[in-house]
Amino acid sequence: MPENLIPLVQYKVKSDNLSLHFHEEYEILFVTDGMIEITVNNKAIIAQKGDVIFLNTYESHYTKVLKTPYKRYVLMLSPDILEKKIIDLNLLGIFKKRTADFKFCLHFNDQGIIKSFIEMIIKEVQKGQSDEYSEKVQLMLVEHILITALRKQRDDMMIYNSDDDINVVRLIFKVQSFLDDHFSENLRISDISQQFHISVPYFSSCFKQYVGQSPKKYLMQLRLNAASHKLTHTSESIIDIAYSVGFADVNNFIRRFKETFNLTPSQFRKIYTAGGD
Repeated sequence: MPENLIPLVQYKVKSDNLSLHFHEEYEILFVTDGMIEITVNNKAIIAQKGDVIFLNTYESHYTKVLKTPYKRYVLMLSPDILEKKIIDLNLLGIFKKRTADFKFCLHFNDQGIIKSFIEMIIKEVQKGQSDEYSEKVQLMLVEHILITALRKQRDDMMIYNSDDDINVVRLIFKVQSFLDDHFSENLRISDISQQFHISVPYFSSCFKQYVGQSPKKYLMQLRLNAASHKLTHTSESIIDIAYSVGFADVNNFIRRFKETFNLTPSQFRKIYTAGGD
């Protein structure tokens, strides 16, 4: 059965806190009522009515409800399909780019714009495969949302400014997707550079320019996010988790984890599996 562009879209009204997790899809979260504190990769922000949050694949996040009722639309997107079908790569910048000061939460005074796009998407998804043009319409509506976001913070989201850059951006995005799929393997930056026929210095420079962090740091974040998910969703031992997400040394894993989350893996598991978010 072919993969869908939009595996999930729904309106949620349940006001419970959400424990730490991540998705293999892109996520668009549109808050229509209430207020939450959402922590993404250990960075907390306040989101309220009119805010739209854009989450990349494997970005660990959890929410604490600050004001009820908390109502929102949740839209999940297939990275593989979206990256193949969107021609203008700048539209993917809101998912792909993560510089230190990048804003992945945008406020829209006119909620009706985003709401109308998502409600039309829901209708198209309900049509399913019975309508041969449904996915095309879904893609157009998603692009409308991304264009609206790009217009809102154009300078921050632009990832290329000329046709000369586009092939480099495509290559970097391809490498980024490769890391997303293979982060648990024994990867070295030099091997990846060789595989994609690009020198290590140029690869590292371009990756940091377009993604916002070095490939080594990006790979480390993927592994730590996956580890945090396993710590709160499985009973696997810390040693097994370390090895399963790509660490060859457990002590290095514990040290890196504490540097990122300010907690040891054991402390993290105790707090977040106990509902401490």
